[in-house]
Amino acid sequence: MNPQKFYSAKEAQEKLGMTYSALRHQVLMGNLKSITPPGRKQSVYLKEEVDKLARELRIFLTNRDTEASIFSPASKADMPEIVDISKAIFYTAGNDVTPTEIRISWLEKNPYTFFVVNLENKVVAYASLLPLSPQIIEKLLEDKISPDDITPNEVEDFKSPKHTHLYIMSMGVTPGIDKLEKRIYGSKLISGMLDTFIELGKQGIIVDSLTARSRLPDGIRLLRHMGFPEVAKGHPGKRSFAMKVSESSTPVIQEYKDALDLI
Repeated sequence: MNPQKFYSAKEAQEKLGMTYSALRHQVLMGNLKSITPPGRKQSVYLKEEVDKLARELRIFLTNRDTEASIFSPASKADMPEIVDISKAIFYTAGNDVTPTEIRISWLEKNPYTFFVVNLENKVVAYASLLPLSPQIIEKLLEDKISPDDITPNEVEDFKSPKHTHLYIMSMGVTPGIDKLEKRIYGSKLISGMLDTFIELGKQGIIVDSLTARSRLPDGIRLLRHMGFPEVAKGHPGKRSFAMKVSESSTPVIQEYKDALDLI
């Protein structure tokens, strides 16, 4: 391996003007690849990729103030736009998406089940994270029920101390924007979701497992980057992933565990 072709993490951060956490989010989003050379603990980053991303970011930021975008828990008023994004990404012939009314009923039960990135009062990205029983999650994975069948009573509260299981229902960025813009808003969404997960640890919420499924290449790649093991369940067109928090040592899970230990 030629060291002249790579940046250290510190050098990549300086080149991109990012914190280490933001740099890792770029890796999770598939925008950069990190490589750990044999015999070393620290990852390095290909200069060509880092330099290209730095150029793209400079051009993009010159033309649009992405710092105006804000990550936050969703409100009821955000839900129609969330549904529109969901339809544009996930709708297939004969398979509609979960209606607005059902999503609002989940949000009313637990206000931390939907999250958005807003730009100028418009939703540009969203994520749905439902605390459910293992039994309900198993039925979802095996296609014995659909998300539309989940009642508000089955959506759990975040109360401490309590064990909970999280199901990542969906994540998406609004279609029709350029590739770099999609990366930036997607990165902000992922960053906010990871911070939210760590915040659960600070509140003493004991998360036993994280589960998700996807049929889209971007979603499958993201889950793999985040360290989710794949499990063989349900519809052959969808890939299922499940992570036992106690058995994972990924950086984000470790941050969550460290936050939980402070309680």
